[in-house]
Order: sequence, then C-alpha cells, then structure tokens
Amino acid sequence: MQIKKALFNLFKNRKKSKFDIKNAQNILISARCKIGDTIVLFPLLREMKKNNPNLNIDILAIRHNSFMFKHNENVNNIYMLYKGISFFTKSLPNLFKLRKNNYDVIIDTFPIKFESFFYLHLINAKLYLTENFPNRYALDLNELNYFDFLLEQNRTLYMSKSLLRYLEPFGYKCFDNSLEVYTTEEKQKYAKDFFKPYKEKRIIAINVLGSAKSRCITAQDYIYIAKEILKIENTIIFFITMPQNILEVKNNIKDIPNMHLAYETKDIFDVIALVGEVDLLISPDTALVHIGSALKKDTIGIYSNIEINRTWWYDPESTVTMVKSKHELVNSIEGFDRDEVILNANKLLH
Repeated sequence: MQIKKALFNLFKNRKKSKFDIKNAQNILISARCKIGDTIVLFPLLREMKKNNPNLNIDILAIRHNSFMFKHNENVNNIYMLYKGISFFTKSLPNLFKLRKNNYDVIIDTFPIKFESFFYLHLINAKLYLTENFPNRYALDLNELNYFDFLLEQNRTLYMSKSLLRYLEPFGYKCFDNSLEVYTTEEKQKYAKDFFKPYKEKRIIAINVLGSAKSRCITAQDYIYIAKEILKIENTIIFFITMPQNILEVKNNIKDIPNMHLAYETKDIFDVIALVGEVDLLISPDTALVHIGSALKKDTIGIYSNIEINRTWWYDPESTVTMVKSKHELVNSIEGFDRDEVILNANKLLH
C-alpha cells in the first residue's frame, strides 16, 4: 500500500493543459460501480446531453455494471475495465483504442484505485476531473495536484445530486435532477401481461433481499408485514427475490391467500419492468429503491441507521419513504419498525 501511495507522487505535478473545459465535446466517464450507483449516475449523463446534444459520452465500466448502460440513449460507447490477470490481457490491449479516441475530459466518479488511476492517466485526456473522495491510500487529492478540476467531498447530498455537481466546471445547468431507468418494450409487455389478471387490485411488491445478509428482510418480518398489509381492502402481494431464494420464499408463503412470488427475473431490466406495474414497492435500501424512485412509484425503503445511509443514499424529495433500523452504528436493517412500514403502507394505499 505504501509503495502504491509513493508511486502516486510521480504524477504530483502533472503539466496541466490549457484546454477550456467549456469546449469539451468528447468525454470518458469512469464508472466503476454496482447497479444502484449506476442508476444514480444516469441524471448526470442526461443533463450533460441536454446542455450539449452533440456531446460524445463514453463509459468505462466494470463487470458489475457495464450492462446497465446498454439501453441508455445518452451513452455512445461502453468499455470494460477488468481486474487481476484480465487487466493485462484485456484492459491494456484496449488502452490503445481509448488513447486514439482523444478524450477532452475524463471524469472519474468514484474513489481512485491504483490500477484505474494509471489506466486513465495512460489514456491521456486533456483534462481530468474527480471528487476528493477518501481513498485507501489516504491521499489528499488537493496535495496530489494531478486533477484539473477537483470537487470537494459532500456526503450531506443524495448521491445523484452530488454527482450533478460535475456539471459545474463545464458551465452546464441542471434542468432536472430526477432519476431514470431503462428497459425494453418486450420486457414491459411481459410485465403488463403478467399483472393483467390482478389490475383490479392494488399490487404490492416486497423485495426481500438487500446488498448483504444483514440488510435483508427476514422471513418472520416479511410474512408479518404482508399479512398486515393484506388487511387493507383489495390488495395483493408479490415477492421479489433472486433465483437461489425462490424455493425458500415459496415455502414460507404457501397456503397464505393473496401472497405470490413474482415471476422470475433474469436481469435488472426484468426487475425495472416489473416494478413499473406495481402500486407500492417495499424494499431494503438497494438498487430497487432507486428503481422505484426513478419510476415515480410509491416506495418504502428500509435503511440501516448509519449517517451515510440517511443522507448519501436517501433523497427526501423522492417518492421513497424511509424506515430506519433502530441500531445507530451498525450497517444493518435489523430492528427496523415493522409497524412503521405497515403504517406507511396504509397511508400510501389510501
């Protein structure tokens, strides 16, 4: 780690370009993140294109999120950054193509990592822009003096709104800070047909899985919540889960009227289409909460109570209602108030 930190100092006084960022037409955005992080990045791409429709925006993604940009109309090209041996066998050969693209600006939207920093440096853009994130090397990027534009960290803003600050160096305006997601007409039709027999009812979807075991809804909790919500007239509940958990959820809800498994989702675009057809979504704080917000669906998000989850991951201006864990210092949803979920569901459905 110390060796890597020392190597960063080789670039401490990079010669800065005199290129005016306001003339930028060709941009590479490094987005090394997962699904939820990617969704909150989409407004930045949209607003950049609104300000400059002729802008070319390429994405440097990783395996966990490259597919998310597939249907995004604001993206021109998607490139992959690989880890381990594949960094040398796949990423480095691709480097020459990226160098030839002659990017005006590279925006790195997540904390610097050793391999990605040097990769982005070798692409040789005119200007580099990032935020002064805390990083594993304990580097203050102001002291590194590498980046042409450096935003100061702000975790009091919802992540999507914080990312929209990257518009400022370009002199761009933010016309709309709302989230958006993309799917296909085929998947939307499938979801619509699936829920068609239930359209006379109010459809509630409960996602039981979070990003970690400590952030999943337990069977005891989701059965209790579902039974109480079903006391609301004319409601029906569908559970969303991953293929490996389908049998477990199926066994837990069998023989309970008006509780069903949703159809098996093969990818995130199936999930987006599914959420688009429901009246209320209940989910731990994960990508589905962002999807519900983007689709303007009433959503109850169950969050752990550490500060970053109450600010960085939650937008109080969205259609999401927050229910918090009772544990202040643990990144877990254990101990959340089930009755608060039910109370909010009653309010939203009446």
